[in-house]
Amino acid sequence: MDAFESVELEHPIHEAILVGITDDQPPEFFEEVENNDGFFQVLAGCSHRGGDDELAEDVFEVLQKAMRLCPFATPDHETFEALFERLRPTVLS
Repeated sequence: MDAFESVELEHPIHEAILVGITDDQPPEFFEEVENNDGFFQVLAGCSHRGGDDELAEDVFEVLQKAMRLCPFATPDHETFEALFERLRPTVLS
């Protein structure tokens, strides 16, 4: 969480990204939710396919997909892509 909070955006366009993850939908489910309150919001499906490590991997992938869908300016997308690549070895086993 600290790594995400420390990101300085050059062109912030939303107050926050809200990511809802539910096991009521299959893992393929992913949709943008309309939000008029200054947030970018998505809802994603997830299955509990194993232990905590597998869940952390699934959540990491959902977060990266949400970031890629968010209409950031190019420099901000690049900043987040670099962050995800730095974090990937610590999250994915």
